[in-house]
Parts: sequence; structure tokens; C-alpha cells
Amino acid sequence: MAARVLLIDASQEVHHLLAAYLRREGIEMHSAFDGMSGLHRAVELQPELIILDVSLPEIDGYEVCELLSVQEQTCRTPIIFLTASSEIDQRVRGLSFGALDYVAKPFNPRELVARVRVALRYGYLLRLETRQAMVDGLTGLWNRRYFEQRLAAELSSATRHNRPLSCIMADVDQFKEINDSHGHTFGDQVIRMVAETLQHGCRIEDVACRYGGDEFIILCPDVPADGAIVLAERLRGATSAGKLSDPSVRPTCTFGVADLTSAEGSLVQAADAALYAGKRAGRNRVERHAQLPSATA
Repeated sequence: MAARVLLIDASQEVHHLLAAYLRREGIEMHSAFDGMSGLHRAVELQPELIILDVSLPEIDGYEVCELLSVQEQTCRTPIIFLTASSEIDQRVRGLSFGALDYVAKPFNPRELVARVRVALRYGYLLRLETRQAMVDGLTGLWNRRYFEQRLAAELSSATRHNRPLSCIMADVDQFKEINDSHGHTFGDQVIRMVAETLQHGCRIEDVACRYGGDEFIILCPDVPADGAIVLAERLRGATSAGKLSDPSVRPTCTFGVADLTSAEGSLVQAADAALYAGKRAGRNRVERHAQLPSATA
């Protein structure tokens, strides 16, 4: 996939020049011609690199850089400043705002391409490090930190567009007894088996995460509770049929399901309440969260 580079510069000529210089690099160029539109474009596009002119109308490049540094979508995006100034103080100022590098105007094409390559490589390594920090080491699923960030985004999207959103929580039944009787190494094998079952059984759009210990959580965008229950039942059956090194052990999971129509407050708390209702009802089952009637109803 081509790297996306956003150029924020008031000059049409600079846009044409950079597009020509970077075309052979297989880069997908995007343009903005002032600071505010550049900010909006950066948040929307989330490019791999931003090339930013210091001199912009309305708000200058330093202000844009500072604003980009506090946006969740762009705070880790490398920025190369373009400047016609050779003053050291201006370069130091830009670096203090979080820019990775400087290219002086008029720029040398070979130098520009080399600096872009370095910045893209740096951005790739930074994204890789960030991704690793959000992946569970035992299972390869997303971890709780990633889930919480993704939940906020999905809740915002579902509310804004009036779309359904469901949450499934799953817990391995009697996992402590499995650990106690077969050891923690075998317990880890059970956790990995359940994680693999969830990952293979979900849609691409679904977000399966290890929530902690033997507990898992799945976000299902654009799916109401009825659809999530069907998915949870399918996952429940697949989990109980999972293969382990000791075939005499057949672990099961209990699932709790909630969607935005039934969750009075937190979607996760509603799914968690449904999960524990399923545990109390005998385990190895799917339980749907039912909204309690209000006291005035």
C-alpha cells in the first residue's frame, strides 16, 4: 500500500514540485493550502507523513504543528517542516514543537526524497511500537488499552450516525480449577485456544480483545443484540469443540451480550452484567442483557 503524505503549503507550485519528485517513490500525495484545512485533512486522512510549510495564512506552521501534536489521530505522525529561512532559531523552534526534520526552500530533490524516506521509516517503526503496546502478548489479540480507545471511537460513530453497536463479553468457565489441576502452562494453552476461536469466528469489522485474565470482549459495529447473540452462540459452540493437548479437557465459555438499546449507562458494564447472569444460570450459555424497567414505569 502506498504511503500517504499530506503537504500543507500555500503555494500551488510547491505542491506540483513535490508531487513530481515523490511520484517515483510510490507515494500517495494529498494537499491542503492553509493551516486550518490542513489540520482537518490530517485528522481525517491520518497520513504516514506531514510536510508542513512554516509560512501559512491565518495560522502558521508552528501553530499547526503544536495542534497536530495534541490530536490523538496525528500526535505520532512525523512532520517535516519546509522553510525559506536559514535562521537556526527558527529551526530550533520548529523542532521544539515536535517536528522531526527541516527541508530548506528552494529544496534539492535528492535531499528531499532522502529526508522523506527517513521520516517514513521512522513513522513505520513508531506505529509498529505503538501497535505492539496494544497487542496481548499471550494471544495476539488486541489488549484492554486498545479496546478502550476503540470503544470510544465506535460509541461516537454509532451515536452520530444512529447505528447499532453490540458488545460481547466472554469468560472461560471454571478456569481456576483448570489451572489448579493442570498447571498454568496448560491454562495458557486454553487461553490461546479460546482467543484463536474468537479471532477466526468474528467478522473483519468486529474487534476481539483479551480484556484480562480469562476474560475476553468483542465489539460488533453495526450489529444489534440479536445479531450479536447469533455470533456468541456460534463462538460458544466452537470454543467447546476446541482442541487441546489433553483431549479429556473440554473448556466452555459463558457469554454476555448487550447493545446500545439495552445499556442504561456503560455498554461494557451491561455486557458484564449479562455475563455474570449467565454464570449464575449455570455457565456455558449466552445471556442477553435486559434493561430493567424504571421505578416510575
